[in-house]
Amino acid sequence: MQKLMVLPIQEGKDADLNLIERIKEGEEEALKVLMEKKIDKLLSFCTRMLGDREEAKDLCQMVFLRIWEQADKFDSSYSLNTWIYRIAYNLCIDNIRHKKSVDAMQQRFLQVVKEKDVSPSPHKELQEEEIERILIELSENLTPKQKTVFLLHEIEEVSTPEIAKVLKCNQATVRNHLFHARRIISEKLKEKYPEYLNGRL
Repeated sequence: MQKLMVLPIQEGKDADLNLIERIKEGEEEALKVLMEKKIDKLLSFCTRMLGDREEAKDLCQMVFLRIWEQADKFDSSYSLNTWIYRIAYNLCIDNIRHKKSVDAMQQRFLQVVKEKDVSPSPHKELQEEEIERILIELSENLTPKQKTVFLLHEIEEVSTPEIAKVLKCNQATVRNHLFHARRIISEKLKEKYPEYLNGRL
């Protein structure tokens, strides 16, 4: 009898397709490997969307449960990452819609850096994580779709075509959301942190 081998984690689209095919066959080990590959970026995205890491952890579990339950619905003409982001996006939006307090939503994100003396080119001295904190805080002024596009494009570095697949819209719509998101963020940045306006956007 031929022995079964547990393959090491592989990278790339072919490896992803192999994993999803194994998941379709009910192989729990494949789901575990997929979780190990995708959990970091998925958790990062969900945390930024929800503003609460513990909530995001629970939601990530729901994402992988959906993957397990709906593996047969995966369209191999799309990338697996696009499908996973789409599931996560839908679950995040459902979570946000069920929040009872708008004030609670506004208070979720990390505290913005304290005021301090800056050099003539403050964005060069500003730490990347501090820039990210400011952008995440200001993204609360965006609509859900604007926020999703902005976070995926600017923070997660997902391409415009991939974002279009996540949101099931055309690329022009993505660019439109990104344009308005950047405009709003720039306006808010000018109001609250004018010294950093030229640093990121």
